[in-house]
Amino acid sequence: MKKKSTKNKPKVKGLFDHIKQITMFQNPKYWDTLNDGDKKTWNNYMVHRFLSMNPDWIELVNGIQQYWKLSPEMVYKFYISVIPKSRTFLRYVKSKKPSLVEKWAMNHLRDYFQASTTEIEDYLKILTTQQVETIIMKYGVTDKELKQIWKKT
Repeated sequence: MKKKSTKNKPKVKGLFDHIKQITMFQNPKYWDTLNDGDKKTWNNYMVHRFLSMNPDWIELVNGIQQYWKLSPEMVYKFYISVIPKSRTFLRYVKSKKPSLVEKWAMNHLRDYFQASTTEIEDYLKILTTQQVETIIMKYGVTDKELKQIWKKT
């Protein structure tokens, strides 16, 4: 069996290569050096998203992303003109853990407490299983359904 040769294929630049160019190198002619494959890996939304992970740049990124019609080249040139040149680690903030209860049960709890999903998640950390089940039962849930309110983790 022959091994596929990867020597002939140039490595396509990815999102993190583009971010590194914006933060570390800031070459004004960078966009001109990219081939079509490299340009396809640029995504304005994802670039904005990663750059906004730096608290000092949140307002800047928020200001520029409202101009969604800007070309990727213009976005790149804007960022290299305003972001300080430095080696920067951008910690990606992940979304929160999934809910402890099924969606239909969450809806009943939100109705009962007249609160947001985020607030209900906090309540679930405080309430006992019995208390949650008692509240859910007020909405005419059967015993069989009651056993299915908790998500399997």
